[in-house]
Amino acid sequence: MRLQLGTKHPRPDRRGHPPRNLLALAGGAGSGKTTLAETFAAARPSTAILHLDRFFHTRSDRAPTVPNLIATGRVIDFSGPRSIDWDRVHLSIEATPDDQLLLGRV
Repeated sequence: MRLQLGTKHPRPDRRGHPPRNLLALAGGAGSGKTTLAETFAAARPSTAILHLDRFFHTRSDRAPTVPNLIATGRVIDFSGPRSIDWDRVHLSIEATPDDQLLLGRV
């Protein structure tokens, strides 16, 4: 999958389809990302909302870890981009109908 910004001649993805439109929203907890995404989707029904917090690695052997400050051992670090299972994200994007705008809530 290839996500491109501002290219004059976008190349097709590996399925031969033109690049997808993707709008990513980022912000702190409680900053209104979900509210904005839902408002945008209500105004444009062909919008698919993709919540990245549904794609966290859950297995410690695949996710980054940090020392546990309360007990011994390590815990999964959910704060960085390596905590996201990007293969699952790409599969989800590819499964979305081509005519839908993808609205990613980061």
